Amino acid sequence: MQAVLMRSTIMVLVAAVLLANWRVPGISRIYFLQHDLWVAIGLVAFWLLCRKWTPAWQLPRRAPSLAVVLVVAVLLAGLTWAGAHAVMSDYPLTRDEHMATFDSMIFASGRLAERLPAEWAGFGKALVPAFLMETQGDALLVSGYLPVNAAARGAFGLIGDPALMNPLLAGIGLLLLWRIARDLLPESPAAQWLVLGGYAVSAQVLLTAMTPYAMTGHLALNLLWLALFLREKWWSHLLAMAVGMLAMGLHQFVFHPLFAAPFVLWLLLGRRWVPVAGYGAAYGAGLLLWLAWPGIVADWAGLPPAASAPTTLAGVVESRILPLISRIDPYTLPLMLYNLLRLVTWNAAFVLPLLLALGPALRRRDPMVLALLGGVVLTLAAMAILLPYQGHGWGYRYLHGLIGSLCLLAGFGYRELAAREAARSDGA
Repeated sequence: MQAVLMRSTIMVLVAAVLLANWRVPGISRIYFLQHDLWVAIGLVAFWLLCRKWTPAWQLPRRAPSLAVVLVVAVLLAGLTWAGAHAVMSDYPLTRDEHMATFDSMIFASGRLAERLPAEWAGFGKALVPAFLMETQGDALLVSGYLPVNAAARGAFGLIGDPALMNPLLAGIGLLLLWRIARDLLPESPAAQWLVLGGYAVSAQVLLTAMTPYAMTGHLALNLLWLALFLREKWWSHLLAMAVGMLAMGLHQFVFHPLFAAPFVLWLLLGRRWVPVAGYGAAYGAGLLLWLAWPGIVADWAGLPPAASAPTTLAGVVESRILPLISRIDPYTLPLMLYNLLRLVTWNAAFVLPLLLALGPALRRRDPMVLALLGGVVLTLAAMAILLPYQGHGWGYRYLHGLIGSLCLLAGFGYRELAAREAARSDGA
């Protein structure tokens, strides 16, 4: 325990010192100086205290029951729903939130896009200069994001308060995580409690659930996918494939496949040819569907597709991915360090130390630990190459869909630590 606390302390201190002296333009530095630096100092003090003294407390030796988790999930949903109005003032602060709200109102009216009046023809880009879907003559107003998050929010708004959707998804995510932790850590009830605690007290989970961001949907659908995947039934794999296709269309299709890829690779290494072929076909179909989305919208409006709109994977790579890769941000390293420190400070204080306790499980090549960690590493690598600057964010939002994975990994880390230092690990 002392070793992982010390390693956590050193890592956060080194990151804080480097970032304090790295003059990086943009809001990431402002967030660091006004938010994350002070929490990082508090974490370091807390970890150093735990090295010297820990209370003689013991985590519960009885697994969390469905009734308890259901009560907490309802409270979490109610708290974040109230916060969406009382804390966030039901106000879409960022461009991503604007477009999700804008699109949801369009979809709720039964249209796929808003037609620009004739007298405004050609002024679409002037009216909506960023994130607008490219259409012939800029004749339509709708965002360039994929539609599932906005469509779900629009449908939800027809029967209730649209601000309740993400809080409900956050509560459902806790229930799904309980099911997954029970399956993966049956011999360690204490680890199950830690997994759920890491989720329930995550400032990133709570604050993001108060916004229209698609990231709460990514987290909930990733957990639903994993719960179905772990059932290992033919029907659960089919449902997981459907969930995966849906998750790809939330707003950007890149995030969910990075989470799912290590688990499908696990099936491949086990020569599970039938489910591997099924997942390959499902994700291929999902990719084709969501690549065709701009064309579907244009066809609905009776317009030819925009000449510049990519409709194939090669077109997406050429028009969207290669420009990002070719414009390597000179501040990639500090920006990713800002993101990682923000992730640490916006989540439970025990997550980083318990992640650093995973060494024995990694040396044993525990397949579940490798798969969960693989999704995190793949997403970090992709974002470092494609988009190291996250702009506004409650925590580090590009890893939001993997907070469930991080909490599960912390549970596995606790299990490794408790096997060696049962007396101290609970109190710390």
